[in-house]
Parts: sequence; structure tokens; C-alpha cells
Amino acid sequence: MTMIRGTWRECDLLRRIGRRVRDARMDAGMTQQELADRVLLSRPSIANMEGGNQEVPVTRLALIARVLGLELVDLVKE
Repeated sequence: MTMIRGTWRECDLLRRIGRRVRDARMDAGMTQQELADRVLLSRPSIANMEGGNQEVPVTRLALIARVLGLELVDLVKE
């Protein structure tokens, strides 16, 4: 995973995705560690993603969505 410093729009998108992942994870009653284990990431990676500080490949984001019972579009829509 790569830390980025992009445009305002890119950062806003990452924060929005991170909030949606966090909310869905909490609704599912999962800890960051439990989600990390299921999608083969580290807990700090999940924390960074939820904080909008880390890019996630679309294939991994699709897996995260599936584990959380969502569609990929639910995480990235405006």
C-alpha cells in the first residue's frame, strides 16, 4: 500500500471511502484487526485507510466491500 499526497479531490475521496469502510466495519461488529485478517492487510493499513491516509488497490477494495456485505460502488459513490 502507498501513502499519497494528492489533490484535494483525491484526498476527499480517500477520506469518504475510509469513513464508509469504518462505518460498515462497525455496523458489522468487526474490529480493525478482524477486518485486516479477512482481507489480508495489517491493522495499521486498515487504520490508515479508514483515516483517508492510504490508497488501496481496487481489487482489495472490492474484497473489503464483499467482506463487509457491500458492493464496491457503495464505497466509492459520490
